[in-house]
Amino acid sequence: MKRYLLYTCMIALVIILINIIIKPNSNDKIKVVTAFENGNYLTNTATVESFFYYGDVYLKEEERKEILDNIVKDLGINNQYKYEEILEKESRISRINYTFKGGNLELELSTQENKINNNVYSLNHFISVKMEFENAIQTAWYYKNELEDILKELPNLYIQPEVTISMQGEMQGKMSPVSMKKIGKEIFSQLDAKIVQDNWNQDNTMYGYSESIDTCKSIAGKKVNVNVAFTYDEIRDITTVYVASPIYNGDY
Repeated sequence: MKRYLLYTCMIALVIILINIIIKPNSNDKIKVVTAFENGNYLTNTATVESFFYYGDVYLKEEERKEILDNIVKDLGINNQYKYEEILEKESRISRINYTFKGGNLELELSTQENKINNNVYSLNHFISVKMEFENAIQTAWYYKNELEDILKELPNLYIQPEVTISMQGEMQGKMSPVSMKKIGKEIFSQLDAKIVQDNWNQDNTMYGYSESIDTCKSIAGKKVNVNVAFTYDEIRDITTVYVASPIYNGDY
């Protein structure tokens, strides 16, 4: 009975995550997310992030700060936040940290400096954005869309940034391999996704492609835009399901 209840609750979680991925503007999504976030039988987290190359033009310190400040303000954050400059031997990091109720924002502009000769250096800039949300998946999806629009408008943009969203839900108890595979296939079926690659023997993960999802990336020459994975924490006796688009970038 315990295993059946665990499977039933996890299926409910899966349906919610699927609705969030493929119906970002629907009223139905708002209803299921509200039910999900108010549930007492699980917890959920969501992460929105982007990491991309930002060219090689020299940036003054005030220009670096202005780039980050503008991103933060465009995200609607007007409160005081922490800004710091970190200088290392061959790199410089400009960082903003901001903690808000139910989440956190970390924004970085990092520069790698490579010495060519005594007075000449080559520069490579990278921008990373990471927003984490606790029990606020609806909010996470909103900020994913906002961040995509904001990054597109950055000055001197070298490449088009990719923004990913990943969601995870925790359930008490251990799921059997059969149940995990069944849920994984259910997710892909709901998304009209075809399996591109799976690995149930080692890390309990599936990669697939669905035309229902706008974003995608290439892995080994194949299109991928949905990733499902499961982990089990023996100490906490917790099963976690991860659903991400296009892929999950964190540690399982």
